[in-house]
Order: sequence, then structure tokens, then C-alpha cells
Amino acid sequence: MRRRLYKGAIIEKVEHRTTKRTGVIRLDKDSMMFFARENDGDPLTEPYADKDGGKVRAWLMVQLGHTTEADRLEWLPVIRITNDSRHGYRYARENQKHGEELDVEFERFYIALTRDKREWRKLEWEACDPESSGLVPDNERYAQSHRYDLGPAHDYSGSKPFRLPSFDGSKCVVGYTPELWRGLHLILKQIEGARKALTAMIGTKAGIETVAEVGAGKTPLLLAAPAKE
Repeated sequence: MRRRLYKGAIIEKVEHRTTKRTGVIRLDKDSMMFFARENDGDPLTEPYADKDGGKVRAWLMVQLGHTTEADRLEWLPVIRITNDSRHGYRYARENQKHGEELDVEFERFYIALTRDKREWRKLEWEACDPESSGLVPDNERYAQSHRYDLGPAHDYSGSKPFRLPSFDGSKCVVGYTPELWRGLHLILKQIEGARKALTAMIGTKAGIETVAEVGAGKTPLLLAAPAKE
């Protein structure tokens, strides 16, 4: 079957908002068909054509969302750890109200620095995990990613760029390792064990008696057994 040859002037120029790749949509006036190629400079490739210009535009935007080998990004696995714990809050000056709060969260995901180094992009862990059903093809990851933070070549005056690793008081972002991920889970198990022990102690008469014995130095305080995997 002979291939249809489409010829026509450019009627629209488009740019993908994430990858910044550009393309054009043309109109063949003989057939009144809109058509486009991922690479408009290669007339030998078969174009996508339809009488509905909206369909052609949608197809072209999907193609422009793909990254080529030249602009593919390096996706790095990281862990963000946040510690919002509070120490020693109290009532007035009389030291009559005391307390401690533990609030620890951690999350793993992937980030990548854009080629122009202006920003970091983020993808959920499943998007880059080979064992996940949500794995995104490598050439589609850039288009599906979201802005994470400023890169070293950003043009926002007075704003500090993100650097890996990052340590900022109660929050840090570091490279992912299986050992660190397991260690963080063990910390959560220790906190969970302490929470359950406190509930049992403070919620019962026998528990309060045990707290008094701890205060009198008659029994050691055991809030949680050593965590086990």
C-alpha cells in the first residue's frame, strides 16, 4: 500500500511544559488533514495525521514528553527524614507541667537534577522500582516527574539551592541504602514499643504503682524491649 504524503505549512508550534522539547503541527490543505512528527526535521518518518487537530496535538505532546538519550536524567534514590519531636514543654515558670513528644517520619523516593541544573525533579519510589507494577519507562520519567527543589544554576535571587545530602535541623535528605531504611524502621518499632508500654502503665492502677516504684528507685524503667527485625 502506497504511503500518503502529507505536505503543509506550520499552523501551531508547541512546547512540552516539563521537558521543554518543541514541535510543530502542520495542515495538508489537499486532504484537510492535520499532521505532525516527533522530529519535524525528518520528513522520511511516517507522521501522525487526523482531521481532528486536537488529537494530533495530544499525540505530539506525548511524544515530546519522552526524553532522548541526549537529555535523559540520572534518577537517584533518596530518603527524607523529618523529626518534629518537641522537648520539655511546660506550664508558666513553676515547672508544674512537663512533656515530651516524638514525631518521626521518613519517606523514600527518587530525584534527578535537570541537564541545565536549574531544578531538581521528583518521582515516587514506585516509578523507578523495577519490581513495582507502577514502573515508568525511562524515557517517560522526566515528563511524569514533579518539581522538587532549586538546582545550583537557578535564577531565583537570594534562594539557596538544594544539595544532596541535605541537613537542615529537624530534616535531612540523604542517599538511600537498604541498611538505613531498615534502621529507620527499627527506630519506629522502638517508639511503638515505648508508646504501648506507656499506655499500659498510665492507663491502669498497677501501672501507676509501677511508675511510683520507678520514682522511688525500687524498679528500673523499661519502656521498650530491644527492637528485632
